[in-house]
Amino acid sequence: MPQHEHSNNSKEKSIAEIEAELQKIHKKVIQQTDNVKTLLKDKTKKKQISTNLHQNKLSLEEETSKYTLEEAQAEFFASIATLNSLISSYKEGRLDPQLYHQQFKRLLLEISKFKTILEIKGFNPVDFIHGENIQKRFDLAYQILKKEEILS
Repeated sequence: MPQHEHSNNSKEKSIAEIEAELQKIHKKVIQQTDNVKTLLKDKTKKKQISTNLHQNKLSLEEETSKYTLEEAQAEFFASIATLNSLISSYKEGRLDPQLYHQQFKRLLLEISKFKTILEIKGFNPVDFIHGENIQKRFDLAYQILKKEEILS
């Protein structure tokens, strides 16, 4: 009998370990879901501009007037940093491909929008990129922006 009780205890311990592991995984999934929900809520609050900025000049003028130069710089920087994080998370397998592609396209549009706003305000985005060392700090995003010809 003592041997039989011992084997049951080891099985129970193994089950307890599995349950603890599942709880950790469950917490991570909840946190990632919350992060995605927050990201989506934040982004839906912001107004989107036309996918072709040049076709809708009035919308672009309205968008440009909404931001000071400093705010546009901050949004441009934040969008590049977010794109870098998105690409990194996707490469690590932490994002659903459909969500990744939706957010990827949205961020490219946002970066293009703020690049154009900065140019309209007489600011050189290329100088900003070099001054903030974006090509090294956010190398994944920088490579994509070069490839997509958003940055020259």
